[in-house]
Amino acid sequence: MIEKIDYSKPYKHTIKKNHEQFLKLGMTSEKSVLEILNEKFGNITKEKYFYSIFDFCEKNADGKIIRFFELKSRNCKIDTFKDLCFGKNKFDKAKQLIANNIKVVFIWNLKSKNDPEQRELYFWEYTKDTPTWEYKFGFIKNTYVAQRKKEAIFVFTKYLKKLEFLEPVSP
Repeated sequence: MIEKIDYSKPYKHTIKKNHEQFLKLGMTSEKSVLEILNEKFGNITKEKYFYSIFDFCEKNADGKIIRFFELKSRNCKIDTFKDLCFGKNKFDKAKQLIANNIKVVFIWNLKSKNDPEQRELYFWEYTKDTPTWEYKFGFIKNTYVAQRKKEAIFVFTKYLKKLEFLEPVSP
């Protein structure tokens, strides 16, 4: 019998031992990227639950959510692959949010092109007019459960920009 996961509760699942390094990279990345986003924009918070669709949200002065961020940490460089992926579930939710005038930004934390010991942050903002991605269904490497068939969105890396060029949301 498959155990039903309650996505509204904090993460309490056991990760396979050989995947702990990836979880550590993700958790460490979340902390440092949250600090960077708060320095740049202020009022960014981490989503409360491990299974939240997105990692961070930004609120305006009135407390209204104006932007979500999803962080993907990878052990490759920007030019290693022609595209980088994320789950279609995040894309579907992003479509709903932008229809309600909430922005959605995907951030990739990658190895530096010049120094593999350093990291670089790139972003891609999904808009309904963005022809910079493609949908695929197939075997996708999942850090926690090896490979499995999954729907995914692949963003072409030539359209990723350095995080320093991400603009604040206009009031």
